[in-house]
Amino acid sequence: MKKIMWLLCPLFLTLASCGSDDVNDSEFIAGEEFTDNQIRVLKTEDLIVDTSTIKLDSVETNFAQNMLVGKVYDDFFGDTYTSSFFEISPDTYNIPNDAEFQSATLKLAHQGYFFKDTTSTNTINIRALTQKIEKSSVLNDTITYYTYNNTDDIEAELEILGTHTYEPTPLTRDTLDISLVDELFMEMFDKIKADEVTNLTDFKGSFNGLTITPDESSNAVIGYSLTNSYVEIAYTEADGTDETLRLSIDLFRLAPDSETAPIPFFNRIVAENQNTLLTQLTSQNESVLPSADADNKSFIQAGIGITTLIKFPNLQSLNDIEGTGTILNATLRLYPVEGTYNNITDLPATLDIIVANQDNDLVIVAGVAPLQAVLNETDKVYEIPLGNYINNLFLADQDDDQGIVLLPTNNNSSVNTVQLYGGQSAVNKTTLELTYAIYEN
Repeated sequence: MKKIMWLLCPLFLTLASCGSDDVNDSEFIAGEEFTDNQIRVLKTEDLIVDTSTIKLDSVETNFAQNMLVGKVYDDFFGDTYTSSFFEISPDTYNIPNDAEFQSATLKLAHQGYFFKDTTSTNTINIRALTQKIEKSSVLNDTITYYTYNNTDDIEAELEILGTHTYEPTPLTRDTLDISLVDELFMEMFDKIKADEVTNLTDFKGSFNGLTITPDESSNAVIGYSLTNSYVEIAYTEADGTDETLRLSIDLFRLAPDSETAPIPFFNRIVAENQNTLLTQLTSQNESVLPSADADNKSFIQAGIGITTLIKFPNLQSLNDIEGTGTILNATLRLYPVEGTYNNITDLPATLDIIVANQDNDLVIVAGVAPLQAVLNETDKVYEIPLGNYINNLFLADQDDDQGIVLLPTNNNSSVNTVQLYGGQSAVNKTTLELTYAIYEN
């Protein structure tokens, strides 16, 4: 994501404090002055919860958990296209001089993720890239990481190296065998055999990588494994022994010659023909779609960067209550819009909660996992314990300056969508249930 601020813990405005396992604890300690006076405990759901939709400028996808390939259509979110770009790396550069090339096959393993209709046929195509997967890099210890976003693209050859039409069975985690055009991989094999290519640098100099793209007829997005997918070149040695050369896609496997750069990879995830409410979201810092202007709804779409922003504009009204008080507990409840989910477009089990500052930049706390909204499957409601966060906002008088955003937990590895009722909805509105303790002198 382009608009991110990295902070070190502790940070009093974050959702979780260092070493704390329960962000719903307000860390309130009843002192002598408190316990010697009359105490009232109030529970309310009447505070205003301001919900809106924003779109992140970009989503980093080069460290996604899986390849995403497919196309889906939605009346509101539009046409979403996903494709993967990656380099491959041989597991050895030692091939006997008398070995004979036989065939090349892409072994594409299901990772388990899918979105939309897997009962219809999907067609995927494999092409060779005409450019290298190289852009900016940042040195982190000894490993060079490349940064790629969901809108990045790299040109590919028009010729299709391989194509496959099938009915996806992602939950079986089986592997597709896709035959590839021999010519390109035979040339690659011969160069390795002749010692013209002896290391990763040589290999990258002669081969840019591959892309897997969906056919227009596809109606599902499927996740494929990085660690279990690879190109296999079959060859025969002079004595008739059948052998294989593996060219891996695995992002985290270091090259065999100890070069430090992981194999470049990223997913391209873009949407077209979206509802006009979403097309007006052009800038993370400047474009906000209030739920009041969207039929009292807010929206989330993984991979694209569409996210729900939540603020608590009248939290300081608690100070109007006579006496001195503290927030003991706070739970935020968000209800998915009925009719927008089913067994094909199921709701994400969790959503990550991240603080956004007054400019809608995300505030990421290094070393601290984000708080999560967990879906109550029975009642179809997301519940978030926010006691510590809300109490800190209350004490700091900052309810107008910042908010929280909701992102699918695997935001760079999925395309799931969620529609939520807003804070002013007539039914199932977003509510903050707050417990407030007051003592009077």
